[in-house]
Amino acid sequence: MKRKIRPVPKFKREQDERDFWNIHDTTECFDFSKSNRVKIEFDPGIEAPVKSISIRLLREMLNELKVLASKKDNSLSIADQGLLSPKNRRRTKSRLEIP
Repeated sequence: MKRKIRPVPKFKREQDERDFWNIHDTTECFDFSKSNRVKIEFDPGIEAPVKSISIRLLREMLNELKVLASKKDNSLSIADQGLLSPKNRRRTKSRLEIP
């Protein structure tokens, strides 16, 4: 049985559109079975803006980071980025100082 695709409504305000997409799925309005695959290529001469690293932390420090992240409803990596950003270094220096 083929699904009926409904047209995307016209929105007067951006908030109306946000509200619509919060309760509707894109598959209601688009037939992704007919879409083409997109291949994204990056210029090899350009370095990525982010880089993954691995760090070792004391369990106590890791647990503290997890608690901070959960208080702000963030993932651990988002909390790490926030704590390590230049504007937050001054605020957290006393608590998470590297020996």
